[in-house]
Amino acid sequence: MPSNLERGNIMTRVRRTHAVAAALLSLLAAPAALPGTEPFAPPPGRKLRAMGVDRALDRRHLSLHYALAGRLSLNSMDNVVDLSDDRDGDSSQYLGATYTAELWMVHDDGPFAYGRLKEAGPAGFNAPIIIDGDLETLFGTQDEWRGRQNYPALDIVYGDVPLAGSARAQAGLVPFKVGNGFAIGGKFANYGVNVYDERAPLPWRVHWSRPDQNNEWFLGTSKDQDKNQVARSENTQANLYALQGRLPAGKHQLEAYAGVLHDRTGQNQRDVAFRYQPSPNLRRIHEDTLGTAGADLDLDLDRFALGLEGAKNFGKANGLSGTRDVRHGGYLLYGDARWDKAMTWPVFITPTARALQASGNKDTQQDYDAAAGGVYRTRGGNRAFSVFSPLNTGLFDTVFPASPGPVLTMARGYTINYGMPRPHTFSDPHLAENLQAASLGFHLRHHSLPVFATVDWWYLRAQHPGFRREGGVTRPLDPELGHEVDAIGTWLLSDHLSLQVIAAWFLPGAYYQGRRTANTAGPFAGILADDFLLASPNVVSGGDPDPAWQFEGALNLNF
Repeated sequence: MPSNLERGNIMTRVRRTHAVAAALLSLLAAPAALPGTEPFAPPPGRKLRAMGVDRALDRRHLSLHYALAGRLSLNSMDNVVDLSDDRDGDSSQYLGATYTAELWMVHDDGPFAYGRLKEAGPAGFNAPIIIDGDLETLFGTQDEWRGRQNYPALDIVYGDVPLAGSARAQAGLVPFKVGNGFAIGGKFANYGVNVYDERAPLPWRVHWSRPDQNNEWFLGTSKDQDKNQVARSENTQANLYALQGRLPAGKHQLEAYAGVLHDRTGQNQRDVAFRYQPSPNLRRIHEDTLGTAGADLDLDLDRFALGLEGAKNFGKANGLSGTRDVRHGGYLLYGDARWDKAMTWPVFITPTARALQASGNKDTQQDYDAAAGGVYRTRGGNRAFSVFSPLNTGLFDTVFPASPGPVLTMARGYTINYGMPRPHTFSDPHLAENLQAASLGFHLRHHSLPVFATVDWWYLRAQHPGFRREGGVTRPLDPELGHEVDAIGTWLLSDHLSLQVIAAWFLPGAYYQGRRTANTAGPFAGILADDFLLASPNVVSGGDPDPAWQFEGALNLNF
């Protein structure tokens, strides 16, 4: 429970004009963080209206609080689908919006309830209100949202009650996030329970949830296009169990976590992306247990900060008769650093650095040669770092990471862009899998003006880039994916109003160069180049990629 919530007397009434004004402002207000990075804990907010009365419930106080946020933006992007200036329709511009309304009721240090209404486009991006031409994405062309499509959905809702001592429990549509957001969920809330104790000498949290139930019991206006392309109920039978503990030591902290995603979904309801089969959906699985264990260390050394995180997958999927079991063994390493001492007046400069390595499934030249002859080898190991299993990708819209990364290539911005295709088991560029990345950047802050800016340069490389067939010969692809420069600037015009600019420019690397021929028939039509290229998408058929860019100018309001 937030420690800085205001307390007041029992709520009595709210003026109608206040409520109407709040609803209108919520259409223009905006979250300050990029999608997937906003904190799940309710902010302190503002007291909606509290009037003193003589009588108090159990001699305590009940207060009601709210927070409204929204965003109105002009978005433009080019070449983010195929890295080609030659094809019409790959340049898109649209006016987008998103908004949230948060409300929570607090009864002193006792129970409290929290709910968040949120309206956003597919996968949390700004919903398209007005589109100039076509708005193309990796998941198809997006349409303008009209009428009921712009109504909000209940994004998070739970009740929080005290237990023995300082322990508490949350139940409802609850979020759960560990470390930097790479592992064990993070972006979406699911129906479940959190039991935690933030005041213990060693703070801890235990979590259980039912993934995909939030799509089946969707509490909002149905959006057919969103369901067809992004979010949908898969009739999954999965449970997520996790625990998290923190060891504070002064300004330093060590967090340890472990979780298990136990999936008993029937084979006919599974959307399988695991490779080494003639068709991606022929892997016969009876039961899948994907485990993840990791630790995140944060060191605060005066004005120098260092963070290190490591996570490892374990567990296995049990195959039906005649199908081999699949053991999970992916790993992730992440580090970031910040140096606050590097400052120059009147503009303060804070250099930053980040590095990431996430494992992926490795192919061999013999695998591709055999596939070219119609023989598909089965493997018993999944080495891709996994938040959800590649043996049931139907869980992608309910168990998904909220981790940092490049704005364009890994789709970390607000503009509807699903990232840049790269060698990948899951066919989802947002996921940190089969990837090596490094970033150098800096934050800028003026000593008196309320202006902030962040600039980051990213280098991206595929750990296992795969192969292609050329003239009947299997040849390896280059692992270099390219470079990206991101710039984010924010100008605080007032306590409630701000302007923000997000710009990203991607220069394709050698991986995207070289002419390839896409398959036009068979189970891999449209996604495989030449004879067999499952993990390495054919993005640029002409072999001469052009840079891609994305720009967003936004008006943010917060109340």
